[in-house]
Amino acid sequence: MPLPALDPDWGQEWAVGGRVTRLDIIDMGYGLEIEGFVKYLPHITELAIACGDFDIKVELARLAALKSLTTLHIPRLRDLGFGYVKLKEEVERAKRQVKRIVRNVFPRLRFLSIEYDGTYDFSTLKTDDVDELDQLASM
Repeated sequence: MPLPALDPDWGQEWAVGGRVTRLDIIDMGYGLEIEGFVKYLPHITELAIACGDFDIKVELARLAALKSLTTLHIPRLRDLGFGYVKLKEEVERAKRQVKRIVRNVFPRLRFLSIEYDGTYDFSTLKTDDVDELDQLASM
């Protein structure tokens, strides 16, 4: 369902009984709609973002109400507001930034899956140290 047609209060209806555990977002709309929608869905455990031009630095914070999130699927790096990353150093820097942003918004997240890159298991981290997070390799 496209978000411009989505009433943020519909989240109340979706929240009934807490049966919805996965949410797929294909359009962030103007951002405020999704922010209003997800505030009623703190029980969502898995989120898949499949929209192009998803500026992770701005848009991910709009989803912070998903407090029970354990698994996050996001688009490839170039669709996350980093532009086209070609050089290996640029790719590695973008991955580090993505992991840090995701960890700040969703500190309880266990799995981060980046399209065409791999899945990161945050549950293997022993500390909250940024260097450990930066060194975390995909599975």
